[in-house]
Amino acid sequence: MEIQSTTQTTLVQNVEQNKTKEISKISFTIESNSNLDPLDISFEEYKNLTTEDIKTMYANNEESKIKAFSLKSTVNFTENDTLNKIFFEDKLNDYKNGDDKSRSTLLAIALAGIPDMIKNIELSFDPDNLAVTQEQINNSPFLQELMLKKDGIRSEIPEPEINVRNSKELLEYFKNINSFFYEKIDVEGSEHFFDENIMFKDIENILDRYEKKVNDNNAILESYTKNNKPNPLD
Repeated sequence: MEIQSTTQTTLVQNVEQNKTKEISKISFTIESNSNLDPLDISFEEYKNLTTEDIKTMYANNEESKIKAFSLKSTVNFTENDTLNKIFFEDKLNDYKNGDDKSRSTLLAIALAGIPDMIKNIELSFDPDNLAVTQEQINNSPFLQELMLKKDGIRSEIPEPEINVRNSKELLEYFKNINSFFYEKIDVEGSEHFFDENIMFKDIENILDRYEKKVNDNNAILESYTKNNKPNPLD
């Protein structure tokens, strides 16, 4: 009985110590505080905040809670902190300056899943029992694709399977988003509710900033390694 009690006590102590270490990485106390601006919380601090922490902090301020959750969603989006920091910066700047740049990222990520979504929709239709007129088919690229399936014809463009949470796959998708868009999303005669050229430009900006951050990080690491390399004459 004493052994079990000791084990439980040690476990509680370890949990409390770990929690203390996490809190020490945050410059404020986790408590209801409507005066704490979610835009003043850093990337690293958001990484150490839990969902419950944010709910506690902004229990009486719904607007701040929404902003905090929105910023929190960027810091662990992929396993790559360098890329996540860019997402975080864009979201933060949007809130501070009234911009809408992070919308391009969300839009691009949403578009990545459209082919799979269409494929799932198609599976729910039976082309042989589709009650549509020829005129409707002529005016609908989607229905035309269904009719091609009915006749045994398949599109030769492979359906992408993109894991947008994987930074390597997401970055590769960003690099090829122009061709992906025009092959998979853009249909002649369709109307867009956004300017794809703005999206392309914003995604290109993300890639440029990411490359710069990676190069800067590598330069710092190389300099640190060089300065701390042991002298063979010592």
